[in-house]
Amino acid sequence: MLAGSVAVVLGSGALVALVAALTGAAIVWLVDRLSGPRAPALFLAAVGGLVPVAVAAWLTHADVQVRPSLVVAASIVVLLPGVALVGSVRDALVGFPLTAMGRAEGGTLVVMGIVGGVLVALKAAALSIPMQIIPADAAQPTPLWLRVVAGALAAASAAVVYQSPWRQVAVSFGIGAVGLLSLTAATTVVDSPTLAIGAAAVAIGIVAGWAARRATTLALIFVVPGILPLLPGLTLYRGSLLLASGDTVEGLVVLLEAAVRMSALAAGALLGELLFSRFTRSW
Repeated sequence: MLAGSVAVVLGSGALVALVAALTGAAIVWLVDRLSGPRAPALFLAAVGGLVPVAVAAWLTHADVQVRPSLVVAASIVVLLPGVALVGSVRDALVGFPLTAMGRAEGGTLVVMGIVGGVLVALKAAALSIPMQIIPADAAQPTPLWLRVVAGALAAASAAVVYQSPWRQVAVSFGIGAVGLLSLTAATTVVDSPTLAIGAAAVAIGIVAGWAARRATTLALIFVVPGILPLLPGLTLYRGSLLLASGDTVEGLVVLLEAAVRMSALAAGALLGELLFSRFTRSW
């Protein structure tokens, strides 16, 4: 459900969303089967990154009318380290550098594994199958209400992945909707995608802070599912594709852009929590 919903958020149709959902389920099943006490997260993420590219390549070879970039971008979201990302940025900003470095190292290894797995699969597939990125303006037009519902479902699904109680899953559904609406509104005001994502994260942090106070729990429980639908899976895939095609410099620049967007999500969510806390304290 997480992968399929993210595909709709990115502008896919029903077929691509279904393929992404099935691929996401296959990734979770495979990684779970291979995981163990001595299984490094880097290699598990790399194996997970192989799966969506293999599925997209097979569909392209079979001349199925799908957008391979969306299949891969939506599927790898299930592998992205949301907790490590938010936790590392949060610890760094509030003055805990050692724990921030530890969390950042773990999250970076997972992202490196995903990119490595996607890169290897692209190298193998690109020998005979074109795996091109379709520009964003060529995406299928998706109504705003459908994207908002998909973002809400993605956030609720992420809450299930992180084993939240059902009451908190319902709250995450609402926070996901707030995130997509905020991103849409911010995109109409600013030209920078990074600033728009950061602004949406601030809104998510404010609502997550309010929900955490009402539920007497940590805001992190609501922040991580809320930002997952906004993680830059398509940017990660584009950077991997550029590296696979031999454009190393541009590929590294795009991957750095993805890292900046992920950091903006985590920092913006923390800023939203602080703003909510400071505002309510003043009252």
